[in-house]
Amino acid sequence: MKHLYNILVATALSLVSLTAAATDYTDRLTVSINGISTSQESTIAITEQADGLYTLSLDNFMLTAGADVMPVGNIVVPDVVATVEEGCTSFTTKQVINIQNGTLEGMDFWMGPMIGPVPVEVRAEVKGEQLYAVIDIDMRGTLGQLIQVIFGTGGYHIGNSDFEAWHDVEGTNEPDHWHSFMSASGSLVSMAKGEHTFISDDVRPESGGTKSLLVKSREINVVLFKVVANGTVTTGRLEASGMSATDTKNYSYSDMSVADLDAAGDPFYSELTSRPDSITVWVKFQQGSTVADHPYATLSAGITDGTFYREPVVDEVTNLVGYASNRQIASNGGEWQRLSIPFEYYANELEPRCIHVTISTNADPGQGTGNDQLNIDDLDLVYLAELGDVSIAGATLTLDSAATDGTLCYTADVDLTNLNLDDVVVTSPNPGAKVKVERVNDHKLTATITSGDLRRQTKLSIVDNALLGINSVEHSGNRTVVATYNMAGVRVGAANSGITIIRYSDGTVKKIMR
Repeated sequence: MKHLYNILVATALSLVSLTAAATDYTDRLTVSINGISTSQESTIAITEQADGLYTLSLDNFMLTAGADVMPVGNIVVPDVVATVEEGCTSFTTKQVINIQNGTLEGMDFWMGPMIGPVPVEVRAEVKGEQLYAVIDIDMRGTLGQLIQVIFGTGGYHIGNSDFEAWHDVEGTNEPDHWHSFMSASGSLVSMAKGEHTFISDDVRPESGGTKSLLVKSREINVVLFKVVANGTVTTGRLEASGMSATDTKNYSYSDMSVADLDAAGDPFYSELTSRPDSITVWVKFQQGSTVADHPYATLSAGITDGTFYREPVVDEVTNLVGYASNRQIASNGGEWQRLSIPFEYYANELEPRCIHVTISTNADPGQGTGNDQLNIDDLDLVYLAELGDVSIAGATLTLDSAATDGTLCYTADVDLTNLNLDDVVVTSPNPGAKVKVERVNDHKLTATITSGDLRRQTKLSIVDNALLGINSVEHSGNRTVVATYNMAGVRVGAANSGITIIRYSDGTVKKIMR
C-alpha cells in the first residue's frame, strides 16, 4: 500500500512539474495570407516535453478578412528542438501536422481537421519574457493559401504598425506604441496639446485591416497670431518647450533610460535589436491647399544604441547605427501610395537597441496649412535573405541549378567527407541576415540564409562529385545512354528540368541543363 502511495505521489509531482513547464505568451498575432495581413490578440503556449523537446500550441486559431471569420482550430506542433545561446532560446522545426478542433464554447465547426495533413515550419525565439514566432502554414494544396503567422515583435518590428489597436489619452485617440501631442512632454505642453491623431476607416488598397492612422495639422493661437502646428506622430515622445514651430526646443525623442509610460502602459520608445534593409509604409497625403514652397510630408527612422536621440538633429550625432528618411512625400493626387525607404548603416561598433520613427504632415516645421492630413497604414520593417557568395577554402562555387522547392544547388570539386564546416563560407548582402551551414552526410551540405526577423529564408545545397557516384573518365567512339542521374545522385528515368548527369556506354559523363 505504501509502495502504491509513493507511485501516486511521484506521478502527481511529475504532472505538476509538466504543468509548470508550460508557459503562456499573449501578444499581437499577425496573419498574412498570400500577402494580405490581419492582426488579432492571441496566446501561444510552450510546454516542455519529458524528452527535453517542446510543444508549441496556438489554440482556437481564426482566419479573418474584415468582418468574415473562419474558425481553423488548434495548431499543435510537438517535438520542437530548442537551443540556448546568449540569453535567447530558439525553437525550430519543420513537419507535417493535423490541425485539431478548437475549444471555444458554442463553436460547432472547425475547418482545420477537415483539411488533413498540413506542412508547417516554425522559427521562434524567447528573450526574457517575450516570445517571437514565425509559423509558415502551407495550405496551397487544399485551400490554395500560403499562410504566415507572426507572433509578437521580438525586437525586430514596431508594435501596432498596422494601426489597428488604440488607446485613450484625455478623451482623444492615439494608436498603441505611437504618440502625438496629447502625450507630449515639455514646459509648453499645455499650449501644444490638441487632437492630431484620429482613427480612420480609409485603409490602403487590398488591406486586410479595418483601420488606418489619420494625422492632421491644425492652427493654434500664439499671442496675437496663428501658427501651423504640423500633425506629427512618433514611436518616441514629442517635446514642446519652444514658442515657435522652428524653435529647436520642439522635437521628438527616444531615450531607453527614461521609465515613463504612456496611457496604455507602454514606454515612449520602440525596441529594435536587428538591422532591417528598409522601412515600407502606405500613405495618403492631402494638403488643405497647395503650398508650392512646402509641398511635402516626411518620414524619418533612426536606429540607435538606445541612448537619447532627437529629431530634428541639432548637434553632432554619435549614437546612430542606421538611418532612413524621405522628406519628399508628395500628395500623389491624394491617392494611396506605398513607399520603400532603404536604411543606410554607419561604420561603427554600435549595436542596435532602439528605432525612432517620426512622421509629419510637412517636412518643414510650421509650414503647410492648418488643414493638411496624412493617412498612414501598414508600416513595416523589411528584412531580406539574399544570397551573396558561396566558397570553400577560398574557392568560389558557381550555381548549378534550382530545385523545384527553390533550393539552390552547388557542386564542389573537393571531397566534403572530412571538410571543416568553418571552411564553407556563405555570405549575404543583408545586414541582419543569419547564415547556418549544416552537414547532411559525407558528401552533402546544406546552408540556410534566414532574414533578421526570421520571416524569409533562402536555402542551398552543396554536393561533391563523389555523391553522384559516376565515373567521369571521357572516351570516344559510339555510345549509348547507360543511366541518368539527378543532382542528388539518384537514378532517374529521363533528363528532367534543371541539372541532369548522363552516363554513356563508353564511360563518358555529360552534365546537361534544361
